[in-house]
Amino acid sequence: MPHISEPFLLTGLPHTSKVKPSSVKASSAIWGKASSVCLGISNSSITSYSLLPTPRLLWTHSLPPNSTVTALQVFKSQEDSLTVVGFGVYERKKHFVKFIEIDDKNSGDAVDKPATSFPVPGEVSGIKFSASGERVYVILKNSCVQLYALPVEENNVKEIWSSKTKASRTLIHYSVIPPSGDGEGPEDGSVVLVSKREVGKKSMIEVRILALDSKGSYELITRDIEVSEEELKYGLALAYYEGNLYRYSSREKKIYVAPILNGGDPTTSIYSAIFSVPSDVSEESSSLISTPSLLAIGRNLFLSDGKSVLLIDTQYHTTISQKTINEPLTSILGYVESSSTVIGVSTFGSSASASNNSTQSVIGINVDSGKGTLLESLGKGIGEEEDPWRLGYSDIFIKKNYNLREYSNVIKDIIATAQDYAASILTGLSEYKDKSDIINFEHKAISFLKGKEWDEIDELTNESKEVFAYEDKDRDVDREFIFELVDLVFDNSDISDPSSSSTLKLYPDFVPQKLIIYLLTHPLFPTTELPGLLNVLSQYPRLLRQAIVTAPAVECFDLVEALSLADDEIFRDIVNRVLEEYGQEEIFESIKLKYGTGENKSKATLDVVNRLIKLDVGWQLIPCFVDVGGLFGWDYTVISDLYKSVTSQVEALVSSAEIMTLIDETLRKFDATVDAAEVGRRSKKALSKQRGLSTTSSTEKARKGPELISAEQREQERMRNLLRFGIDSGSPGDVTPLNPADAVLQKKKRAVREGNLISRKVPLYTVEKLVL
Repeated sequence: MPHISEPFLLTGLPHTSKVKPSSVKASSAIWGKASSVCLGISNSSITSYSLLPTPRLLWTHSLPPNSTVTALQVFKSQEDSLTVVGFGVYERKKHFVKFIEIDDKNSGDAVDKPATSFPVPGEVSGIKFSASGERVYVILKNSCVQLYALPVEENNVKEIWSSKTKASRTLIHYSVIPPSGDGEGPEDGSVVLVSKREVGKKSMIEVRILALDSKGSYELITRDIEVSEEELKYGLALAYYEGNLYRYSSREKKIYVAPILNGGDPTTSIYSAIFSVPSDVSEESSSLISTPSLLAIGRNLFLSDGKSVLLIDTQYHTTISQKTINEPLTSILGYVESSSTVIGVSTFGSSASASNNSTQSVIGINVDSGKGTLLESLGKGIGEEEDPWRLGYSDIFIKKNYNLREYSNVIKDIIATAQDYAASILTGLSEYKDKSDIINFEHKAISFLKGKEWDEIDELTNESKEVFAYEDKDRDVDREFIFELVDLVFDNSDISDPSSSSTLKLYPDFVPQKLIIYLLTHPLFPTTELPGLLNVLSQYPRLLRQAIVTAPAVECFDLVEALSLADDEIFRDIVNRVLEEYGQEEIFESIKLKYGTGENKSKATLDVVNRLIKLDVGWQLIPCFVDVGGLFGWDYTVISDLYKSVTSQVEALVSSAEIMTLIDETLRKFDATVDAAEVGRRSKKALSKQRGLSTTSSTEKARKGPELISAEQREQERMRNLLRFGIDSGSPGDVTPLNPADAVLQKKKRAVREGNLISRKVPLYTVEKLVL
């Protein structure tokens, strides 16, 4: 599943003499089997780090203390072990492009080789090497692209061509599109250049796609997109992926999508989709100097705004992962695909700004983008588009072959009719509510939901005692219709705004209990969007029990919290639902949040455990309550009370088990299914074997007769003692079993009767009796 991990530190950034954090540029590369990132740190060095298996320094190349790194790129040769790092710097009031060479077999040589360089006419914003490494494209801040031949000889280089650009253009974003690979497109791919410019009172951004070829440059597409002044003032967060330019507005909390490669009018701005980002994405960012950043990771967007980072699926318009980090991200530098790591700069210190003593560091964030399936996006939508089907539920089936236009018209007509019909019903119910007519409010609403037509439902003068619950044959209604009914019944139930802090409650003089019971059994009842529902219904035991038993998607914590209610039947219902619907881990976490540790909470825990034992329910919950305080989290008194309660119940169970074992043994001795004739035959057969094997005289057998009789009498006495086990030996007929179960007492009485019956059937002084 998609996941954003905790950030890890790569390196800290030094401060300049003006006490300002250094700027940093980054580029990813792969040396051998290690996923590596190359950092260009202003006033410090060019440094390379390996990210796998753990971050470690590979090599470093020192820079002059007055040099500012503005761009960086790495080229890895396929033919030898040579790696070239190109970077743009500003030093001595001039702009340069410099190169250093690294031997992959001995990366430490990078510090000893001097850098080669050549001057450029403006600030360098980006660098791109050709596929062969024989040319380098330099992207300047004024949105001009220049091509130079490599290698650089004696700090001189040959300029092959320079693209044309218009004045007053300032590059704010660029993205390189790799070559197609089939040989039909530009030789070295293309580059997307996004520049800001002003046209009169309008603020515009210009998007150009420029072909990169050794023979010359030519523009493929040019577009103008109008933006607000605030966006330009506070910085634009831009990302490009597969023909779409994504733009994030931190003020509006929206991501705009502009398709660039749609073949339309190049001067027209087209927004094919607009979807919002959760409103709490940057609540703490207003006091921090951290402009939002946007990065395309495949079709997903990695967004940072203050202390919040999000992973957004652009296909399904969902936030598939979200995390709040301890310190805000100042900027995103890049993405290392081989290790799935986002590299960024984090600012430490409250109210961090560029003019105080705040500290900045380069961090890495591992991002798992998932598999991109629909399952990963279910329930995570962030779209705010108006639903054209709202209150317009329809079970229309295509009964004939409509063409597209006819089908569209039919659907629109049915939706419009259904919406008007639902609106009229809600208006009628609102009128009954205004008149506090609970009888007809419930009668009309339930009858309509049960399938009757609104106009055919007559008003009532007397309240009906019949209570209805949802059935599969009931009317199919729109989800929004149920929401509107809930809004009529509950006060402050702002379902349309889940972030609302208003407290849910019932109207003091308008509580339609029968309709509430029906809604609590309906599968579309919005339990998750009504926080505190069980607390609101606690004043009405009937409604509370209905909610506990049938309300869909009740949170485990809400159920655990309701265990403190006094009613034993409600307590049983809560325990049964918790055990049926939730796993041990979730139950434990909910109990921990509610009861935790502390003197008051320990007493509450003990009360719940004693109640579970008393009512003989939920034994599976007792270990969760015992574990919630930790191994040494409770005082001795609480532990002693828990031990006594559990031990007494265990002893009672052990005693009952022993009694049942003895009863089974007694019944087996007095098995009434064997008659006297069968006993006689078995005895004679046993005696005949003894006659054939024994040499004892008849005199000796006669002498042992009384001993056998005495043993038989002792056995009978032992059986009677077993039958009296667990019975108070008081006056005759005064039988009080320790175990109150009637079934056990009946078994004992039946065993006594069967034993006496056997004694009467078999004479006292027969051989058969002696054997028995």
